[in-house]
Amino acid sequence: MILFPGVTHDGIRAILERILSELDRLKAVNGWEVISFSIGVVTFADGILSVDEFIERADSLMYEVKKHGKNGIRYSEA
Repeated sequence: MILFPGVTHDGIRAILERILSELDRLKAVNGWEVISFSIGVVTFADGILSVDEFIERADSLMYEVKKHGKNGIRYSEA
């Protein structure tokens, strides 16, 4: 889990797209064909979600990515 306090939904999209791109580059450079990255992202305003709800939503999004081919990002706003 990574928390980005104060970052907007659009801001986090830009950050994570760059991170995923760099991870893909590292995979190619190092020959890590069997590695994939499945990321679930939940953005929310302060106090709207409990920690458990936040983790459950992010985890569910990550598993959606895994079901649909892996190596991607799914987003949700709360």
